[in-house]
Amino acid sequence: MGSIDPDPEATAAMNAAAGLPLFTGRRHTKPGTTDQCNYDAALYRGAWSCDRCGYAATADGERTMRRLTDREIAIICHYNAQGYQDVLGQPAPAPSWHTFPEERRAMVERQVARAKRGYSPRELFESWRAEMVELGWVWGPVKDPDAKPPTHPNLVDWDQLPLWEQNKDSAFQQAVLNYALMWVPGTAEAAA
Repeated sequence: MGSIDPDPEATAAMNAAAGLPLFTGRRHTKPGTTDQCNYDAALYRGAWSCDRCGYAATADGERTMRRLTDREIAIICHYNAQGYQDVLGQPAPAPSWHTFPEERRAMVERQVARAKRGYSPRELFESWRAEMVELGWVWGPVKDPDAKPPTHPNLVDWDQLPLWEQNKDSAFQQAVLNYALMWVPGTAEAAA
C-alpha cells in the first residue's frame, strides 16, 4: 500500500470550501514499488485512485482496490442480458456463462472492449451481428442454437431491429461504462 496524505480531512475541507467535487492531494507510492508517484490520487465514489500509476485504495487507505476486468464485466453483462431475455419470454435464452461456448464468451469480452472505446449501441449491434455471421449463424424467425445452421431473429439491419432489442444494446453499453468505473476489493494480479 502506498503512503497517504497526512491530513485528508483538511484536504477535503479545502476542496469543499472551493466547491470542488473531488478530494485531491493524496500522495502515494506506485503499486508494487517503493517509488513515489508524482501525481495526486483523487477520492471518487469511496475510493482513492490515480489514473497515472493505477494506485487505488478504500477511502481510509486500508484496503487495496482494483477495477473490474473486461472478462468480469462481460460475465455481469451476460447475466444482465440473460435476465432481460427471460423477462421478455424469449425462447432459448443464453445459457450460464460457464456453459456458454468459449468463442461466444470471447465475443462478449470484445463487445465490452468496444463499448469502453466508445462504440454506439448501433455499432455494438453491427459488430455483434458480423461476428455471429462469422460463427455460421443465419437469420431465422426464432433463436435456435441447435439448428443446422443456428438461427437468430436479430440478424437484421439495425433499423429492422425491434425497439426492445435496440434498448438492450443501449443498456449493455451503459452497463459496461458504469461497471468500468467501479472499484472492487483486491489487486489486478488477483483478478488475472
